[in-house]
Amino acid sequence: MHSSERGSERASHLVVLVHGIRTRAKWMGVVRATLGASGFAVEPTSYGRFDLFRFLLPVKYFRRQAMDSVWIDIQRAIQLHPGLPVSFIAHSFGTFIVANILRREFAFTANRVIFCGSIVHYRFPFEQISSRFQAPILNEVGTRDVWPIIAESVTWGYESSGAHGFNRAGVDDRRHNGLAHSDFLNADFCAKYWVPYLRDGTRVRATGDTVSGGVPWWLEFISFVRIKYLLILAIALFLILPPEAPTSCDNLAPRADTVRLDIIDRALTGKQYSYALSEAEQYLMDHPNDHVAYHMKGLAHYHLGQYDLAMKAYDAALKTCPKEPKILFNKAAALSELGDLANAIAIYEALLNLNNNDLEARLALAFIQLRMKEFVPAYSNYRRVDIHPNAKQLRPAARLGMGVSLLVQTPRIQDRVRDGVGHIADAVCLQKELEDVLLGRETEIGTLSYQAYGPILTELERQKIPEYERFLRNIRDRKVACK
Repeated sequence: MHSSERGSERASHLVVLVHGIRTRAKWMGVVRATLGASGFAVEPTSYGRFDLFRFLLPVKYFRRQAMDSVWIDIQRAIQLHPGLPVSFIAHSFGTFIVANILRREFAFTANRVIFCGSIVHYRFPFEQISSRFQAPILNEVGTRDVWPIIAESVTWGYESSGAHGFNRAGVDDRRHNGLAHSDFLNADFCAKYWVPYLRDGTRVRATGDTVSGGVPWWLEFISFVRIKYLLILAIALFLILPPEAPTSCDNLAPRADTVRLDIIDRALTGKQYSYALSEAEQYLMDHPNDHVAYHMKGLAHYHLGQYDLAMKAYDAALKTCPKEPKILFNKAAALSELGDLANAIAIYEALLNLNNNDLEARLALAFIQLRMKEFVPAYSNYRRVDIHPNAKQLRPAARLGMGVSLLVQTPRIQDRVRDGVGHIADAVCLQKELEDVLLGRETEIGTLSYQAYGPILTELERQKIPEYERFLRNIRDRKVACK
C-alpha cells in the first residue's frame, strides 16, 4: 500500500504540492516528510522538467499542457484520499498553475492555498472564485526573490507577486526579509510557518517582517525596466533604421582615376616597389583623401623595409576608413616588424572578433605568438587554420607553424617531437618551396619567407634535435617521401 494511502487512514487533511520550472523538485520529499510527521496526507504533482523556453514563450498551449498534467495528478490524489479537504503548497510557476486550475475547474473546491515565489498576476480575479478556497491565500514574499521580477520583466502573463506581494484583500502577504526564490522550501520553514496555517489557519509572524525590510533597489530597478518592451523597441529600430555601412571601404575609392590606381597595383604585384611608391605619391597630390592610394603607398614602404613610413601611410588610410580589414591587417604587419608585438596582437584579435574566419589574421597572430614563445596558443591558432575547410592556400604555413610550435616546447616529449617533425614534413609535401626556407636559402613564398622564419628555424637547429636533423638531411638528400 502507498505510504500516503496508509497516512490517509488517520489524516484529516490532504496537501498537494506543485513545483516550479527547470527542476525535479527534490524539495517535495523534504516538505512531504515534515507535513506527514504532522499528520497530513501529502501528494506531489509533476508536469515534467518545464524548460525556460516554454516558460517564457507567451503561448497558452505550453502553459495549458502543464496545467492539464497537474490537474490529472490532483484528481488521482483525491481518489487516493477520498473525503479529505485539499490544500495546496505551490512554488513559482506552480502558483500560476494552481491559480488557473481554481479558476478553470468550477466544480472543484480547495481548502487552504499557500504560494511562495509567486508569479500570479496582481489583479488575478480571486474575488470571482472566492467560494473555491478558504481565504486568505497565504503568499510568502521573499525580498531577495529575483525570479518573479525577471519573469514579469521579460515576458507576458506573469507578475512579481512573489517579490512585491499582491497587496489586496483576500491575500495575506507574509514578507520574509532576505529570502530568495527557493529559501522557503525546507523542513524548518515548513514546520514553523506552513503546518500551523494548514492545521487551523494560524499565521505565524515572519521574522523581520517590518516596513524597512523591502525589496533591494536593484530588484526594484529590474522591475521598473520592462526588458520585453526594450526588446520590442530594439527589434523595431532594427527593422526601421538603415543597416550599418559595410566594413569594407572599397566603394569609397574615386572612380575618375582607376587607371592610375591599377598601374600602382600592377607595380606592387610585379615587386616594383619604388615605382609604385612614386606613382602613389603623385596620385595623392591630386587625390589627397584617397584611402586606397594611401594603402598602396604603405605597402610600397613596407616592402622597401620602411616600416615607420608604412605606418604613417596606413594611418592616413585609416582616417578615411577606420575599419577596413585589409589596411588594419597590413598595419599590424608593420607593427610586428617594428617590434610592437602587443599592438599587432591587439589588431589581429580585433580582426578575429569582426570575422572569426579571417584565416590570414589568425595565421599572423599565431606567428607572433610563436616569436613570443607562447607555443601553446600559437599551436592552437595554427591548428585552427589547418582544419578550416577554406585553408587550402594557407595550410602549408599552418602545418609548418604547428610543427615548429611542438618542437621548440620544453620539456621535450618524444610524441611531441614525432608529431612536430611530421607536421613540417606535411608542410614540405604541400609546398616544395618550403625546402629552401628550412635549409636557410633566401626565398620568399608569401608569408613563408626565410627572412620571417629564419631566426626561429636557426634556434630550432641550434637545439640539435636528432629527429629534426635527420629530417633536414633527408631534404638535402631528396629522400622526403610524400603520400
